[in-house]
Amino acid sequence: MNRESDFAAGRARRRTVRVPREPRRTPFDRFAETASEFVSKGLFFTICIAVVVIWMPTIAVAAGLADLMEHEQRADSRRLQRHIDELRAAVGLERQM
Repeated sequence: MNRESDFAAGRARRRTVRVPREPRRTPFDRFAETASEFVSKGLFFTICIAVVVIWMPTIAVAAGLADLMEHEQRADSRRLQRHIDELRAAVGLERQM
C-alpha cells in the first residue's frame, strides 16, 4: 500500500518530533540580544539623527578651514618668493629659471 491509503485507513504511524533544547546562552548571545533590542527602539534612532545633525556643520567648518589654509599657503608662498627675489637682488644673484 502506498502512504495515502495508510492515512485513509487510519493506520498512520505516529511520528515523534524531537525539538532540540536550546543551548545555554553565552555572554555574547546575551549581549547581542540586548544590543538588538536597544537599536530597534525609537530612542536609538533619535540619538542617531541628533548625532548627524550636530556633525554636519563640522564638515562645513572643516571645509572652510581647509580653504582658508590653502589661501594662506598661497599668500605665504608669494611672500616668500618676493623675499627670495629681494635677497637675490641684494646679493647680486640672477634669478634662475
